[in-house]
Amino acid sequence: MCAALWVGGLLHALRTLRQWRGIEAGAALLGLYARVAGVLLAAITATGVCSSLRRMPVGTILDQLTTTAYGRTLLAKVLLVAAVAVLALWARSRLRRATDPLTACSPARAEVVALGVVVVLSGLLTALPVPIRWH
Repeated sequence: MCAALWVGGLLHALRTLRQWRGIEAGAALLGLYARVAGVLLAAITATGVCSSLRRMPVGTILDQLTTTAYGRTLLAKVLLVAAVAVLALWARSRLRRATDPLTACSPARAEVVALGVVVVLSGLLTALPVPIRWH
């Protein structure tokens, strides 16, 4: 649900911003979205990582993250989520510094693409067997 709100909210904000060219309300809209997106990012990341790691015995987590397809896919997803966070911060900083709020659109578009890849990796994680090893 958090991911759907995040991506859907970003797409809606970008479309609305395009229609409001030159209106200062666009910058305010992106600023409001950025605050909500930060909370949603934290919720998605914390619940996702905890949900995946709780299935693995504590002593084997590092081994399972680096030697199994599930673990490598999970690591790729976490790294991509971190990249999405960097893109979101970049868009926010461009929004603060720029006189034209549309300058924040390029990192925001890249964020949407990266989020799409995160969704694909999430689907792949559901298809891969969870590598539970009880040694």
